[in-house]
Amino acid sequence: LFGIKKTRSSPYHPQGNGQAERFNRTLLDMLSIMVDGNPGQWDDMLPFVMLAYNSSVHESTGVTPAIAM
Repeated sequence: LFGIKKTRSSPYHPQGNGQAERFNRTLLDMLSIMVDGNPGQWDDMLPFVMLAYNSSVHESTGVTPAIAM
């Protein structure tokens, strides 16, 4: 539909799905900064973190994820 290729990776083997694992690490790093000292608020901060992520120019593509779509 959008040129997305579905792939499968083996469970419990994060090296097989590096791109998704890197995104997860970035998301966790950003969330930990936002909820500094109050981890119970992570779900309240998630929309702000996603907005920041989707609005940031990524080094590998040179554009924001929102523009890449």
